[in-house]
Amino acid sequence: MNWTGLINPPIDSKRMFGRCLLALALPLCFRTFQFFPGMPYVQEAWFALCSVMMIAFYPFLIVRGGLLISRFGLYLLLLMISGISVAAWQARLVFGQPLIYGVLSQRDVVLLGA
Repeated sequence: MNWTGLINPPIDSKRMFGRCLLALALPLCFRTFQFFPGMPYVQEAWFALCSVMMIAFYPFLIVRGGLLISRFGLYLLLLMISGISVAAWQARLVFGQPLIYGVLSQRDVVLLGA
């Protein structure tokens, strides 16, 4: 019996990359380090990257997958869009701000959705 494979299993680089990316993404999405020096710039870069992913790549992934989107995924997208829209509209009504300011103030919702 060969015990070498049980003691030192082979490293799956694709799985390891996914885990490292998840370990990086979760603290950035929940703004764990937002008050560290220099982190606001990293947070804004992360927001821009997530926005580009949602706008540019996500629709192509759905089309490539055969336009199959679950009801739950559709529900989350509608909830995210409606929440941002309502917040932007209320900021316009209450404070007289342009709608884009209300949308940008809700970028945490986009980060969590991404």
